[in-house]
Amino acid sequence: MSSGATQRRSRKYPGVTVIENVSGAISYGIDYRLPNGQRVRKIIQGCKSEKQASQIRAIEIAAASQGELEKKYGLKGKIKSIPFHDAIDLYDKWAKDNKKSYYCEKYTYGIIKRSPLFKGKFIAEITPLLGEQYKSARIKEVSKNTVNKEIVACRQIVEQMIAWGKHTGKNPFAEVSSYKIPKGKRPGSLNPQEVQAIIDQIRSPVKRDMVAFAYYTGWRIGSIRKLKKEDYNPEHRSIWLVDPKSGRTTELALCDAAADIVERNIKNSRSVFVFCKKNGEPYKTAMNAIIGNAAQRAGVTLPTGKKWHAFRRTWTTHMFKSGADISSVRDLGNWSDNTMPLWYNDGMRFEEQRELLNRIPKIDSLKKS
Repeated sequence: MSSGATQRRSRKYPGVTVIENVSGAISYGIDYRLPNGQRVRKIIQGCKSEKQASQIRAIEIAAASQGELEKKYGLKGKIKSIPFHDAIDLYDKWAKDNKKSYYCEKYTYGIIKRSPLFKGKFIAEITPLLGEQYKSARIKEVSKNTVNKEIVACRQIVEQMIAWGKHTGKNPFAEVSSYKIPKGKRPGSLNPQEVQAIIDQIRSPVKRDMVAFAYYTGWRIGSIRKLKKEDYNPEHRSIWLVDPKSGRTTELALCDAAADIVERNIKNSRSVFVFCKKNGEPYKTAMNAIIGNAAQRAGVTLPTGKKWHAFRRTWTTHMFKSGADISSVRDLGNWSDNTMPLWYNDGMRFEEQRELLNRIPKIDSLKKS
């Protein structure tokens, strides 16, 4: 401390010191003891309040109690760790080759890396409190759902470092809570007439068949795009769903209409793919825009959410209405559990519900005894 400076202990925050130099500038210091008895007293650079100094003090004490500052303070029981920024880079390279969701998530890795809260820190120096502070900072800029996804990404990064032996401590993000987000309204579905109206507005016969195939099978657009001729079994009229979102490759039965679509496109295709362009390449982009534009021309209002996913929700609804049990819908839709098929089920529309209600035997409430 420079000569002429004055200091006082914080009345509200134990272990925090307020230092005022001769020019009137205020600095904040912290004071605590490590588990080995060593005393730590220091001024926190860039600290702007007693509260912030107290939070930093709490973080360092918690880290020391977990044996996470052994290298810095000479404690015993050293924990192997890795800088969090290096962990993000390693995970990013691994995810590019191993995660289907990589191109949706890679932006998230960059956001996390740019946070000043994690700058220069080893994973062993990150505490659940720091994770909560990251949440508090991000919620001022983005939605709760986005913050939750970023915390999940942090958790997955550290878990992978633990699996690779890069970090031998705990996962601090495992104890960081997620924001509770209430579910919105069910996304809704289409009726057969609306699907036909959309198909009628699409020029390409292959794209029309892709929509019809989605309607008959409930498949995601990603699986339809990469469907290959070798995946189809003409003897059983079944098809292999290879490496889907669920990760479970399986052979699925097709209805006759879906099988006819596959056989017709296999006959016309010039490549290994069932549905492809004239040059043999599969369709990779613009499919959601095609559905949106066709629906607009047809005067059909699409349910909320991803446009192509409306056919998956529609298929689920019609499967239930046709009498299929939940296990069959789950297996044919290639879901890992019953949650999504039950959520996607739009049930019956008001006209159909009213028809059932009107079957209740009538009584005369106006008749006098």
